[in-house]
Amino acid sequence: MTVFSLPRFVEHILGSEPAIGARTSRLLPLFWLNTVGATLLIIAIALGLTPFFNAAVTIIYGTVGTLIFYFLLRSGWSSRFHDPTLAFPMLLFALSSVVVCYGTVDIARGAGLQLMCLILAFEMDRVKSRRLLWASLFTILLLASTSLLRIIFDSQTTPIDVEIYNLVMAAVLLPVAIVVGSEIGRVHELQIRQHAQL
Repeated sequence: MTVFSLPRFVEHILGSEPAIGARTSRLLPLFWLNTVGATLLIIAIALGLTPFFNAAVTIIYGTVGTLIFYFLLRSGWSSRFHDPTLAFPMLLFALSSVVVCYGTVDIARGAGLQLMCLILAFEMDRVKSRRLLWASLFTILLLASTSLLRIIFDSQTTPIDVEIYNLVMAAVLLPVAIVVGSEIGRVHELQIRQHAQL
């Protein structure tokens, strides 16, 4: 009789090789982001707060993308890249997932910008500040494209002034979040070096 072992199960999911296991474990934040987001959208569908199709698009996009990254990391195929952890591509995917939700689920738009700032902040330890700035520019362009599509295809229910305001807020807050996060990280590293010298 086979006895279930949680450590063995986790090792099977993440990978038995230490390097692959460490890379796959970095996918956990993206997994939880997708899981929590999908759960909230399912609840919104059940309560009639958002159309089924709109929420389904966001859920499918996030789930399929997460599974693709899991396959690349778990199989070891990602080791062919300069960064085997795929930190920057995963960051862009996470941001694009929020933008997809922002563009399709109206009730989630208010939390979208805050979530983008949090995603950038949590990636400070893995992605260089210059790349984070490029990621914020990428996100702003996606938001602008989303707003433009909403204005073109749903101009009657899409207030242009609100869309412009949201874009301005994103253009200001995302880079500011990166700068503040970088400064906090620099101060933290300085404190660690000073503590080590004492």
